[in-house]
Amino acid sequence: MQTVKIYGVQDRRSTAQAKLPWVVRYTIDGRHRSKSFRTRIEADRYRGRLLQAVQDGGRFDETSGEPEAWQTPPGRSACSRLGTPLARRAVARMATADADVRG
Repeated sequence: MQTVKIYGVQDRRSTAQAKLPWVVRYTIDGRHRSKSFRTRIEADRYRGRLLQAVQDGGRFDETSGEPEAWQTPPGRSACSRLGTPLARRAVARMATADADVRG
């Protein structure tokens, strides 16, 4: 049985070099994890999804630190898993935003 603790969203806007100032922190079996976001809304949404995964009793992947249910099966892309054109456009927008953040 995994022990997962999810903490609040940390605000690091006061740090000038923080390009992704909103941080979600959590632990899986004592191993600290975190993920940073550009906006508070994105961080809150991610934290909510983590809380829901814990409540559903899902296992977390030790490598990625995310619920195993979120993993894309081998041989399938995220777009093939999403059936609607609207969902595919959303994935494309997220990829573009991610590329912008990485520079």
